[in-house]
Amino acid sequence: MSKKAFLPSLLLGVLVLASGCVSGGGVGDPAEFNRTMGRVSAVDLAEGVDKIFQKFKLTILREESTYSLIYYETEWMMREPHPSEQAQGATQARERIILEGRRSGDYARVEFTGECELLVSGADGWQRPAISDPARQHFQRIYSDLEMETRAGIITR
Repeated sequence: MSKKAFLPSLLLGVLVLASGCVSGGGVGDPAEFNRTMGRVSAVDLAEGVDKIFQKFKLTILREESTYSLIYYETEWMMREPHPSEQAQGATQARERIILEGRRSGDYARVEFTGECELLVSGADGWQRPAISDPARQHFQRIYSDLEMETRAGIITR
């Protein structure tokens, strides 16, 4: 391979590898909305959770904070199925959010997960199909508000 052909091939390879790293590198569960909030102050996260969960009428089912873990889990919130979910036969829908952080001192690396389940006529129990676009957009709004609230806490401290 000539030097002229090698350089573009090398750059293309680097771009492919870099894009894999930026996207997280793997395929996540299509039934979940996953985002990394990054390094967040435990105090700012607690204040943000109180404010944003209240704004979206989410109720905390389980909360845990130890020297190595921060964990929040909301109760399942019932809602009407979106049209695309109704097209799959859904008669009921529910969603919840889980925040899980690995602590290091006063900070934690926090993962945000939104989960959706559908009750589909003719199927046994709740099903976990891929998240619909409207559900994904709803989780994105909650995530964005929570991220902004926790970042605002860092700026004001």
